[in-house]
Amino acid sequence: MLGTFLPEPSQAPSAVAAFVADQMEIDDPSFLAAYPERLPTRHEHAREIRELLGVRDFEAGDLALRGYVAGRVWLSDEGPRVLFDRAVTWLRRKRVLLPGITTLARLVTEVRAGGGRLGRS
Repeated sequence: MLGTFLPEPSQAPSAVAAFVADQMEIDDPSFLAAYPERLPTRHEHAREIRELLGVRDFEAGDLALRGYVAGRVWLSDEGPRVLFDRAVTWLRRKRVLLPGITTLARLVTEVRAGGGRLGRS
């Protein structure tokens, strides 16, 4: 599982489009080109996928994730890249959709700057 929704699914690699078309029993994978024409469709599909897979949206102030990263800061000398990777793994295990890279990097930086404190800096 990728862990996030593609910002522009119509630009998915051809192999991915072919795989999805095969799963949906659609002969022509170019159907993805028309996908962004109706914005509500993307939102409806995202909601259905979240429900089906049992995942939830990421919230920037997620105290559980902040607590996890803070614990790593306190217990190890891991740098920001390792903490970022561990945060991604934690989010996937907890079935949380991944935020943008800068959002997650900012969270890791804030927790590290706070010496592992849970509150925002």
